[in-house]
Amino acid sequence: MASSLLRGYVDGKHMVLLALSGKSASGKDAVARGVQGAFPELRWAALTFGEAIKNEGRRVVAAIAAERDKAAAVDAIVADLGVSGDEAAAIVDLLWTSVRAGELTTDLRHPLVRPALQRWGQWRVRADAGYWLERAAQRLAGLQHAAHSVVLTDMRMPWEADWARREGFLLVRLDVPEAIRRRRVTSRDGAMLTPDVERDATETALDDYAGFDLRLDNSGDVEPVLAAIGSALVERWPRSSRMDTSHS
Repeated sequence: MASSLLRGYVDGKHMVLLALSGKSASGKDAVARGVQGAFPELRWAALTFGEAIKNEGRRVVAAIAAERDKAAAVDAIVADLGVSGDEAAAIVDLLWTSVRAGELTTDLRHPLVRPALQRWGQWRVRADAGYWLERAAQRLAGLQHAAHSVVLTDMRMPWEADWARREGFLLVRLDVPEAIRRRRVTSRDGAMLTPDVERDATETALDDYAGFDLRLDNSGDVEPVLAAIGSALVERWPRSSRMDTSHS
């Protein structure tokens, strides 16, 4: 088991940084859980770029649910989140009926959530290209200060991968043939992997990215994948080195 590679070395003050990339149903979450289970001595924490977007999405939904009309909701969102009135009005128009009907709540389980969050994320980047990276960096700094090892599971764009490399993450790409991914999506979600999802930049932008430390086939038994990642983590952070709580 990979954990034996770190036995006698990890004392809770060390930490490693792992970033996983892959298309839908490539097994990122399962591999993340497997790595954490393989190294139980480490104090693991999860980091996602989508976490900050979802948090702002919950605040948008809460404002729509709380205010008496659309104009008041727009004003509340502008005051809380600092977006333009036009952007706030557009998101209110998109979500108003579903929120007011009680179909869309702050748990963000609704078909409108994905397009709404995509639009919201794009607005933020248009105004400030580093907006979401800055929020990820703030979250990472807090986790490192608390001596957590960190696994990043939603690295989808080149600038996200570049940022993770600069921060010292081990970058791993999980490759799975399309036919297998389609079967996994159908089994997991009861739905087909649609062509528009397949063509989206969040699925394809890292296909040819040259900065991965490892590219692994995750179409079968996960144990070889975990073993390869475990060996790479130990090689990156050998027993003789002591990691502190500053950025790598």
